[in-house]
Amino acid sequence: MVVELHAAVRDLVQEHGEVVLADPSGFRGLLDDVLDEETATAGDINLLVDAVRFDALAGLRSLVGGGAAPGRAVDEAGARLARDRGGEDHRSASWAVAVLGYATDLVPEAEIRRFRPGTTPADAPTNPSRATSRWPGSQPSPGYLPPPSPSASGQRPASVPSSWPAASAPPAAPAPPAAPSGPGVLGHPAPFPPAPRKRGPGLWIALAAVLVLLVGGGVIAVVAVTTGGDEDGGDQEAAVDVSPEALEERYGSLSTMIAHDTEECAAADPAEGQREVVECAVPAGTLRLTTFDSAPAVRAARRERVDLRAGTLSGTAGAAGYYHFDPENSGNQEPAVIYWDSAAGPQSAELTGAQGATLDTLTSHFESTDPRVAAPTSPANPQLREFADKFMDISDCARQSTFITGETEENFCQPKDQITAVVGRFQRRRDLLGVRRTQLRAWREASDRTDEDYWFEDDRSEKQGSFYAYVDADGTPTIYWDWNEQGCNCYAIGYAFDGTLDELRTWWEG
Repeated sequence: MVVELHAAVRDLVQEHGEVVLADPSGFRGLLDDVLDEETATAGDINLLVDAVRFDALAGLRSLVGGGAAPGRAVDEAGARLARDRGGEDHRSASWAVAVLGYATDLVPEAEIRRFRPGTTPADAPTNPSRATSRWPGSQPSPGYLPPPSPSASGQRPASVPSSWPAASAPPAAPAPPAAPSGPGVLGHPAPFPPAPRKRGPGLWIALAAVLVLLVGGGVIAVVAVTTGGDEDGGDQEAAVDVSPEALEERYGSLSTMIAHDTEECAAADPAEGQREVVECAVPAGTLRLTTFDSAPAVRAARRERVDLRAGTLSGTAGAAGYYHFDPENSGNQEPAVIYWDSAAGPQSAELTGAQGATLDTLTSHFESTDPRVAAPTSPANPQLREFADKFMDISDCARQSTFITGETEENFCQPKDQITAVVGRFQRRRDLLGVRRTQLRAWREASDRTDEDYWFEDDRSEKQGSFYAYVDADGTPTIYWDWNEQGCNCYAIGYAFDGTLDELRTWWEG
């Protein structure tokens, strides 16, 4: 399995160049295209994608260029990758670094064979699609994309879940009990003297006296703790200050007025990788604030939070991330959610809607806190921008919540008064092909359609992608087209609600 996997990655780099290692989502899409379950586990793929996401190759190249031996360079870059992922599995992380190093001729194949990841790494993150969406009156996604409402131009939705902590090192074995008193370094009590070979009556009497003193002292200690100890507060832990003033001071990396309209705030138990958790009731629902141990822990939690079910929108701006989930697009009864974070904090906030609260309601509360991050508003992926720009001005496109599970982003465009379009991108090519098959079926079943089923560049030397122009069952002129560009997984659909199919084609060809 390992030989086939690292050889496949090397083949991808040799075929497409190192540019395939510049985009984690595109790299995952390529791996999904060329690998099967017998070649690689989901954990192996997640690990390699994380190595690309955290730019582990740059660190390896710097070490090798500085004269480090391949083995030491792989181990050092692997340790960095493990820290960036928020885990402690240095061996698996070093294997991923070695695979990328071998694919780019930085290290020999022998470095890969030092690591034998036969199972999914324990700390490999996952990004499951947790819901199957439907367009109203359609088949389960991926599938037919119905025309957007003409009145919906420019409207953008919102969505999101919460964060989970990154994996941390297992707890250390408990230290031996310290002597009741005596010298010793903090955390390392002085060793007990060797026990005598014989226990005479005098020793038993002395031990009994000590036991009485210890028991009596224990009772006194219990009473002291129960009653609050001395006047200085004893050994009790300080309570978390959840007053609005304190929250706005501590969580200023997220919003300038994070405590706006909060009530009944209370501290919750932090999980591994977290230092503090506070939950507050707000009119829109519940606000959960989390402080993490480190920036990598925030990024790991962000990866766990961002899924690709229908109804989502996500993006990053520097060290900050945003994600939202709009249940109106998913067809389920889950609450609307807005999540945002700051790796510099390192903190996150998650706003979960109350029963019946819409995404618009949450967005109103989110904006009232004066957040330091905003929802993305334009096409983000470079390949998707290049694809859209072939047919329309991308400044006419605005991000919206997705309508199909598996999309990394979706954009609503208004290139002309009578024409609207949806431009989107999938994480996996298989999802794009699912939409293509559904559109092909609709084109074949349409009584009014054009003959072409592919589009070409100007030189017409090679088919660039599928193209289906038809009038759908509701009488709406429709054009679907996608792009065969490796790793893009991009598609677009144009509609002429008040025009004809010829007018729609004229726009597209112009």
